[in-house]
Amino acid sequence: MKKINTIITVISLISGLLFSVNSFAGEWTQPLTIKDVSHSAKEGKFSGYSQLRVTFNELPTTSICKPSEALAVYTSKDPNSWTRTWLSILLSAQAQNKKVRIYNTACHAGNIPNIMGVKLRRD
Repeated sequence: MKKINTIITVISLISGLLFSVNSFAGEWTQPLTIKDVSHSAKEGKFSGYSQLRVTFNELPTTSICKPSEALAVYTSKDPNSWTRTWLSILLSAQAQNKKVRIYNTACHAGNIPNIMGVKLRRD
């Protein structure tokens, strides 16, 4: 009986780990052309003191978020290392006229993608 309980516990733990990883998985958008990049404090309708906003020529669509605007946003309590890193990548891409992909795990109000990663395209 103890062996069966141990096996059930191990299977439950493994299943929990597999499903928890997948339930929080995000998705990369298609390649996007940057139109505008801004970093501001408490601007507009999004929460967070620090706001990184990017507008694109295309809608940044994933299966997680079907946006109504060609916009993606990252908000935080302060301008943290993520904000600075992503701002640098986005400005570099914009200056070089390179496309980017945005990693999205959730939506803000109005189906605006939450930026959780930025990938610079080589082409």
